[in-house]
Amino acid sequence: MTASNALIKSRYRVQEHGEVFTPPFIVADMLDLVDAKVKNHQARFLEPACGDGNFLCAILERRLQEIYRQFYYRRNRNQPAFEIQAFFSVSSLYGIELLADNVLHCRRNLLNVFRFYYEDKCRHFWTADKYTHNNQFFDSIRYVISQNIVQGNGEYTGINRYENDLMVGGYNTQMSVKDFR
Repeated sequence: MTASNALIKSRYRVQEHGEVFTPPFIVADMLDLVDAKVKNHQARFLEPACGDGNFLCAILERRLQEIYRQFYYRRNRNQPAFEIQAFFSVSSLYGIELLADNVLHCRRNLLNVFRFYYEDKCRHFWTADKYTHNNQFFDSIRYVISQNIVQGNGEYTGINRYENDLMVGGYNTQMSVKDFR
């Protein structure tokens, strides 16, 4: 369901850009080390070389699984409460990627993970007369993902020491460094 299992897309991309993807089993092992942070819906994650989203998709999937688990044992399961927690889960994920096609793949993969939980897995919590596919909410998620996953050069991303703002590929994002602590 998440990103591709292939370690490389082409030999050229490895030579020119150093593009090698992290295998899912290593992603899982690394996220197990910080599992409490991963499941915290408001903890921020910045992936400076996000590729097609292996780490970010795995984090989002774990967060949505946790929300699903919490809602499964509740009697009062309402859609707005789920949407609020899910929104925080998505909006606290950030990624920078050098290659434009990977940015699009990462965004698509994150949206697919979200769609699976929102439309398929959690839909049965709300009775048919109470469930409505909230197009505005889904558009908000799509917009947040499009703004949080950006094309830039993570190698040259730095901190402007004078204004204490994060610089992404030479562009000031108006995002404070303390947003990622």
